[in-house]
Amino acid sequence: MIKGTKITKKKIWAGIAIIFGIVMLLLHAVLIYDKKISELKDNPKEIFKVSNEGKIIGDLQKDNEILQTVSGLDFEVDSLEVCFGTFGRTNTNTLNISFENADTKEIIGEWSLNAADIIDNAPQYFEFSEPLQLVETEKYLIRISSQDGKSENSVTAYMTEKSVFPEGELYLGGELQKGDLAFAFCKGTKGYLVWMFILIEGVLFALLAAVCYGGFWKKWKIERMFAVTAILIGVLYMLIMPPYSAPDEQSHINTSYYFSSRLLFQEGINEDGEVLMRQGDQLLNSSHIYSSEYVYSTVWNHFFEMDRGGEMTAVPGSYVLNAPSVLFLPQTLGITLARILHFGCIPMLYLGRLFALLFYVLCGYLAIKKIPFGKMALFFVALLPISAELAASFSYDSVINGIAFLFIGYCLYLAYEKEKVGIREWLLLAALMAVLAPSKIVYVLLALLCLLIPRKKAQTKKKYYMGMGIMAAGTLLPLAVSRIAVMTNYISRGTNTVSYAGKEGFTVAGLLQMPRALVRLVYDSFKVNGEFYLQTQLGGLLSWLYLNIPWNILICFLIILVLSCIMEEKEKVYVDAKARTIFGSTAVLVILALAAVFLLTWTTTDAKAIQGIQGRYFTPILPLILFSFRSRNLTFKKNINYQLILGWCIMQYYTLWTIFETILAWT
Repeated sequence: MIKGTKITKKKIWAGIAIIFGIVMLLLHAVLIYDKKISELKDNPKEIFKVSNEGKIIGDLQKDNEILQTVSGLDFEVDSLEVCFGTFGRTNTNTLNISFENADTKEIIGEWSLNAADIIDNAPQYFEFSEPLQLVETEKYLIRISSQDGKSENSVTAYMTEKSVFPEGELYLGGELQKGDLAFAFCKGTKGYLVWMFILIEGVLFALLAAVCYGGFWKKWKIERMFAVTAILIGVLYMLIMPPYSAPDEQSHINTSYYFSSRLLFQEGINEDGEVLMRQGDQLLNSSHIYSSEYVYSTVWNHFFEMDRGGEMTAVPGSYVLNAPSVLFLPQTLGITLARILHFGCIPMLYLGRLFALLFYVLCGYLAIKKIPFGKMALFFVALLPISAELAASFSYDSVINGIAFLFIGYCLYLAYEKEKVGIREWLLLAALMAVLAPSKIVYVLLALLCLLIPRKKAQTKKKYYMGMGIMAAGTLLPLAVSRIAVMTNYISRGTNTVSYAGKEGFTVAGLLQMPRALVRLVYDSFKVNGEFYLQTQLGGLLSWLYLNIPWNILICFLIILVLSCIMEEKEKVYVDAKARTIFGSTAVLVILALAAVFLLTWTTTDAKAIQGIQGRYFTPILPLILFSFRSRNLTFKKNINYQLILGWCIMQYYTLWTIFETILAWT
């Protein structure tokens, strides 16, 4: 035995528990590999795809031949991929598929398929006799027909809602359609998924190892533990949820690119207000907001690609968000550095995301370090699935949430720990609020936390009120400069039309005349949508609300959040009746302000509940709600912080694999 060591029953059981946990996680990894990766790794890999949006073209009968023209492509392919729907029945007709040169009428590939062999909505692969080099200047034709197809004995192909492939046209029975055929060209196999699986699994085990090493062995401080776990979790979300998949991320990418161009003294937009990008930087775009194996393949194939040069071209339909440029500073710096280094599209996007993540982690680290209590609650709120997704994206919510957490942490530090609060401290608080206030107006109410700072800490009344004046100026002046026109417009307008619905909306004057109906509408919104708000606050519906995390995982996150509010027996309470009142009032006022904003901007007068609110908008006030529950009535006898962190990371482990499995299931 090594001198100075003592093996106890507690250590033995802890070792057994760790070994058991590792074995279970390895078993889980093996099951995922066997269930998903092994089934896909030998399938043809898509290198060009017109995505299936679920819209059927129609029965493939004798007179309904499908023709899709293809041009403007320049790469080598092995096979053609088309997905068919069977209408849930077994069909016996025969499909004839061909790929032709539209100009010379040469048949390049021709295949026959028995409809009885088609699996509903599964891709069908048609291999060319030898690798085919598509030529950009030549026009090709995909032809799909069935001479014996008839009603109740036919299949269908799929198409997009509108034309997404400018170099092609779709005809059905000789008539031009508005959309395009859903198809893909393939080259090689999906063997890269094995390496992607190993990479994700490796980072996940590094995360769990870091928690065990730093928490149970080295006893790292909570802020250091946060920095390590946040970076690893953020990297995992970046790997599993590719660029453009976060909520509204395409608008934030376009805006960051615009500011990058201005930083490089280049034109950022054209005369129509569309954002200008390097030609190759549209490899991924707004058509890829729904994650898929094809997007994974594109990212993997081009991850180390350098910029090929070319002119700046406009991104169709893009625009610059009306938001302060400081909210895009980390992302803009990442994009700018990538452009200076001549990185290609994919590494550029990931560098921009990485800069956003590092800024968020820095804010979280400083907030947790400074805050005198509730460190674990702030830790977990900052690493909720929805928080991590936004932190590792181009969304300005990454910056907003980070600054909000830092403001809360620093304000409570001044209120409860700092002995003297001088002008410098007030200036820093005002600077943080100057970023928050014009970004999302409702978060200006977080400034109410300054009421917790005792007047005696300023030494004199004059210095205290001077500090409050600095805080008020830092809050209201940026708000007035950037948002006064918008606020005045909404307050003064006599009529309102909700743009996305084209229907009549509420006005301030109208709402003031119906106070009882207004209260009822707010009440009904939380009654009807309360579960949705909780689900989206915890991260149950990620991306564009289509990545569903099961409730059993969300409940585990919720339990850990609640446990993080419970104090240790010897810990100082800090939170008294005044603090609870300010925490609760601030949270309620922010919620009501959010309701008012969405009433005026998203809700039509015939709606039964307020439209547009999602749980993620409550993230900056969630710590305040949790702090309100600190009490001596229920305490822990010993510190369980590291056990909670380990449990949280295990839940993130299952969350991330759920996301990955879900995306692969759509392949």
